[in-house]
Amino acid sequence: MKDYLTKRDINIKEKVLVVHDRLYASESYIAVDTRKLEGFPPKVYYDKNHNLLGKMYEKGIFELDDIEDILLSYEDTCFSNHDLDDLRKFLIKEEKIFTKALKKIKIILTHG
Repeated sequence: MKDYLTKRDINIKEKVLVVHDRLYASESYIAVDTRKLEGFPPKVYYDKNHNLLGKMYEKGIFELDDIEDILLSYEDTCFSNHDLDDLRKFLIKEEKIFTKALKKIKIILTHG
């Protein structure tokens, strides 16, 4: 997986923004909290060049949290470190499946 702006390899565990067939690492996009603005979704996303990428709940826009941050939020509800390790493995496996599907979509979109 590569960041669309910087072309840097993205670790499968880190936070990313998916915009249709493009991936943005956390340092390549800005999420603006618009919950208090009437008529706006909770977040609007821009790249670092201030170009609008999309809005939360739009088709093809997904923000995937950092897997380690997710695990920290579940730390108090798990019975053991084995539970956290199992959850980590599950999340990594699911994200790999998701990104593999994105690659297939990108190939279909670019090659018709």
